[in-house]
Amino acid sequence: PGRAILHMVNNTGDMVRPIAETIPVHNLQVWIRGGRPTGVRSLTSGEIPWRYKDGEIAVTVPRLGLYDIVVLDGI
Repeated sequence: PGRAILHMVNNTGDMVRPIAETIPVHNLQVWIRGGRPTGVRSLTSGEIPWRYKDGEIAVTVPRLGLYDIVVLDGI
């Protein structure tokens, strides 16, 4: 309660199976409906930029390599 956890998986790659290499994604923006969080952080980047307006949280993930977790506290 009071926390949302977003698991992010990067499926970009060389289109060969199994995937040998992923292509990092930069400045990925995600919008989530919910209450105003008290903080947003990433497993790999620490505190990350976010804004809240009209019931939506806009989160910017600076870099998504293979996998990351974004935690939204207080929503």
